[in-house]
Amino acid sequence: MVERPTTPKGRCGVSGRKKLFIDGRWVEAQNYESLKSPYSEETIAEIPQATILETESAIAAADRAAKVMAAMSSHQRAEILGKVTSLLSERAEEAARLIAAEAAKPLAMARAEVQRTIMTYKFSSEEARRIHGEQFAVDAAPGGENRTAYTVREPLGAVGAITPFNFPMNLVAHKV
Repeated sequence: MVERPTTPKGRCGVSGRKKLFIDGRWVEAQNYESLKSPYSEETIAEIPQATILETESAIAAADRAAKVMAAMSSHQRAEILGKVTSLLSERAEEAARLIAAEAAKPLAMARAEVQRTIMTYKFSSEEARRIHGEQFAVDAAPGGENRTAYTVREPLGAVGAITPFNFPMNLVAHKV
């Protein structure tokens, strides 16, 4: 038997009108669309549909944030991802119910996706402390004797990514 989710009504519950998150704050959008439950066709929430101007504002904010993130140390980035892991762990059931309600996913599968997402952020947090370039000898060619080359990993900036509906939380985590 598949457990049908109930619509959560918590802090980030799905009922009501949602806002866009741009430049570190929640912003009322110009356009909205109803998000309907695939099970009952009831309206779950009114979700924002960003205009071109709102999208350009979000891109500009992301570009500014990318510069701040690039200046952070690896341990600071690791701590941010660790905090995401902790917060999501605290609200795992709520997140699973949101996924189940919005994506028509059985609750057991939604719970598994949330756990996988938590692990993705946990592994990313650990990797953020180890991420570095490579060092290698270049003596394969004449003139390279006693020389070493190295690479340095540097962030390139903000990116836009589109994720599919079937694993909405975990596939976002992979991009983050």
